[in-house]
Amino acid sequence: MRKIQPLLGMGVIVLLWASLGQAWVQSEGQLQNLRVEKKERVLKVLIHLNRMKTFEKFTLDNPPRLVIDFFQVKEFFCDSNIPVDHWGIKEIRVGKYEPDITRVVFDFTEKQPLYEIKRQGERLVVSFWKEEVPKKSGSKEEKIKKAFPKEEPPLQEKKNLRKEEKKEEVLSKQVPSSGPKFREKRGTTVHLSLQEGFYFMHSAHFQEVYGKGMWFIGGEVGFRFPVIRENHLSFLMGFNHIKGYGEGSYKKSRVQMTPISLSVVYLREMGRFTPYIGVGVDYYNFSEDSPEVYENPLYSKETWGGNVQLGAYISLFPSLSLNLFGRYHEVGFQEGPLDLELGGNEYGLSLSYNFQI
Repeated sequence: MRKIQPLLGMGVIVLLWASLGQAWVQSEGQLQNLRVEKKERVLKVLIHLNRMKTFEKFTLDNPPRLVIDFFQVKEFFCDSNIPVDHWGIKEIRVGKYEPDITRVVFDFTEKQPLYEIKRQGERLVVSFWKEEVPKKSGSKEEKIKKAFPKEEPPLQEKKNLRKEEKKEEVLSKQVPSSGPKFREKRGTTVHLSLQEGFYFMHSAHFQEVYGKGMWFIGGEVGFRFPVIRENHLSFLMGFNHIKGYGEGSYKKSRVQMTPISLSVVYLREMGRFTPYIGVGVDYYNFSEDSPEVYENPLYSKETWGGNVQLGAYISLFPSLSLNLFGRYHEVGFQEGPLDLELGGNEYGLSLSYNFQI
């Protein structure tokens, strides 16, 4: 029970961090849901946001598509590819165009259908019609058109239209024609980490000789795969170098351990904050030097064990994050009358560089 208490305390800390992180994320703009409703004469796309600031829409050709950019919306929690296959609308794609811009793209299989965009509070409704509804002869709209025929736009308006056409031409090169090829949220992410912290051994013998905690330094490489929306799985390989020196009458004693860990971890993205939990297997290379002659090790052993870990990544920049973690290790060996327990509680932090492949 004494060994489990530090791990339980670590779990409480991680849950507290998760609660604070969720409150932080909710203060940022989020695209929370996107729903498609197919009716008899109209197809509606309902885009729900927690806070809608401003948005911009424009159309592109080759292939034809409608694009809506939501500004100051940093996260989205819907599928990045939503198939439609109705009235010439092939699919809807959602992704991050810039760190604070979320983009929604409607891909068309043929010419662009008629559409209308309406804002309803924190919701945007995009309606599509296959063909224009015929109007009754002599309607009010037709009378107005006859009384006030359409005139040629003034020179300044023509210039503005040319600017918009150039802008759309440039953006057409930046928006992918198909597939979720945006810069964030999807795809395999690789992370490389440097980590350090303290290792607190369970063994009372080691605590008496070397003190309660020993400093370590190490590294880690991991591959993160998206599963469903904000849920991910990571496969990690890490190593640490742990070294301790004797205290009191054991000043000349020295112990070294180099654990290598293979772990699988479940992560849940919450904006800039990503808590995780995982399990793994450990390979330990252990040696302890005699008090008299450092070159002759008193004990040297290689053994296997396991670990459970909790932690959280905090995004500092798009490619850089801070990782706060804790691990519980269970490992030891017995050789003749010698029975040594090498397991312990590990607490540390790491700096991770992330990139997608």
